[in-house]
Amino acid sequence: MCPPVFNLKDGGSYRPNKTQKWLWKCWLDFWDEFATYEADRKGVLFMGDLVDGDRKYRSHQIVTRNPAEIVDLAIECLVPAMDKVNWAVFLKGTPSHVGKSGSLEEELASDFEGIAQKNGENNYAWDEFYGAVQSVVFFAKHHGKLGYMRHTKVNPLHRDAEQILGTFVERGEKVPQIVLKAHKHRRADTYDNHIIRVLQTPCFAGQEEYGHRVSDEPPDVGGYIFYCTKGNYQLVKKNYEFPKRRLWKS
Repeated sequence: MCPPVFNLKDGGSYRPNKTQKWLWKCWLDFWDEFATYEADRKGVLFMGDLVDGDRKYRSHQIVTRNPAEIVDLAIECLVPAMDKVNWAVFLKGTPSHVGKSGSLEEELASDFEGIAQKNGENNYAWDEFYGAVQSVVFFAKHHGKLGYMRHTKVNPLHRDAEQILGTFVERGEKVPQIVLKAHKHRRADTYDNHIIRVLQTPCFAGQEEYGHRVSDEPPDVGGYIFYCTKGNYQLVKKNYEFPKRRLWKS
């Protein structure tokens, strides 16, 4: 995703391609709808991989390799979101994208001091989030798993629901109602099949080179809006249909 134009530090500029323009339109639409929900306090949980530093040099599909520009670009992208929330939590993504210990996301989050929340170690980039919003308990991590077949996609989430339930009960910790995982760019949901509801989140990203090699379907684009009150929640799933393939004809 990219704003309509991004000015580089050497005086040049980057303009988005068609897919990036479409993603930016979806991103703005998501936050416009988010703003329609009335609440005393609003927050956002960013699920990680907000930037791509391509630390393994595996791709040409990035705007810049300059860490300062990478963070500046992410800041511009997040402004439509941060203008509408009172607090934000930044989860660490994949080290090959965001650096060891989430260094790029730590720098990014610190730019929103006053809105970005610190974890128990006084860092802005969180390994996991375990918190209550209006008495609704959430547990979230970036890395999640999905089955590789369409009919087995949700299976690992059912396993997670029982595994996480057992862990929290064994440790005497308050059991989360909602567990969120990301990383796979696919949405999935266990609904009410367990005490814990596990959701895999969609994304705001296109299909990169690696994705084209390993998958026949595009990523799921969108996000989740939770409206929480007195220990109960309502969930709105915002989904955007990825542009259809163009059929070549001879």
